[in-house]
Amino acid sequence: MFIWRLQHSKPQEIVLGLDTTVLNNDDAHKRHGVQPTHKKVKGFQPLQLTWGRHVVDAVFRGGKKHSNHGETADQMLVHVVEKIRKEYREDVPLILRMDAGFYDDELFETCEYLKIGYLCGGKQYRNVLDEAADAVDWQPLKKADESTRSWMYTDMRCQQRSWRKARRTIFSALWEDDGQYVLGDLCRDTVIITNLGMGEPIDQQLRNIGREQWLEAGSILELYHNRGTDELTNRALKTFGHEQLPFKRFNANAAWYFMMVMGNNLFEAFKEDVTEAVIPVSVYADTFRRKFIDTAGKLARHARKLVLKVSKVDFMRLRNESQSILKALKNHGISAPWQWI
Repeated sequence: MFIWRLQHSKPQEIVLGLDTTVLNNDDAHKRHGVQPTHKKVKGFQPLQLTWGRHVVDAVFRGGKKHSNHGETADQMLVHVVEKIRKEYREDVPLILRMDAGFYDDELFETCEYLKIGYLCGGKQYRNVLDEAADAVDWQPLKKADESTRSWMYTDMRCQQRSWRKARRTIFSALWEDDGQYVLGDLCRDTVIITNLGMGEPIDQQLRNIGREQWLEAGSILELYHNRGTDELTNRALKTFGHEQLPFKRFNANAAWYFMMVMGNNLFEAFKEDVTEAVIPVSVYADTFRRKFIDTAGKLARHARKLVLKVSKVDFMRLRNESQSILKALKNHGISAPWQWI
């Protein structure tokens, strides 16, 4: 399904998000595989690789499995990158965004071996804080779409004791929030580890498509800030399905979860291909159901016919939706619904 969406949208670059999501089954009785999670509830914690609103790959796991447990993340990346290179484009730039739960030298080496870029949240170890305190080349950052907040950042290199080499580190601090300066220990600091701009193959791939600005520290910081949109995919999945899984046995719940993921991917593709003209693709499943499926009406008999009566507003909306849907279906080579019979 992921390759199908890539071939349909043909992106110049692919930005993936690697994260876990907690399925809260705290009130489940004797549920196989339910374990305590970092959110202080009992449940499951699948590992998910996302692309925009789509879940690319997933591993269903118990709740106590942390983000980078075992070799699951490494194997997932090797599998997905190989598939993209083989079935979509061999030279497409790939960038992976992760939080600090994936702060691991072996995972970074896997990304470098696969020739993909990565942005990973770092940890504020003493050597990192000391490097940031000694830095003198601090730069301001104010995003165009966010006028009430600004950051200060510095670009440096750091190496932990077990690492084989130093890596590019961007240390940033929230400087202004809602028009007021953030002082002293109240500053919210962020550490980002990346291989962008380090002379690796990903740099040339980005230059080839005109994305050389992504190699600059300010652009890397903005790109990492957009990681919040990756987490919205987890919320959309829970809204489409549910967190409370219905079965007692672990394997049955895993099968249910994967069916839910596949259904959500198809739902997102349907919004993009068919209903985008009348319903924004960013809406969640409950809003989509309310606007597209659930319509109040009244059945009445008139002139020996059974008539469905709806309000004028709903009638105009449904007519516009039907015209847009028929047009979208025609663009995809699909005949009108009444011709299917």
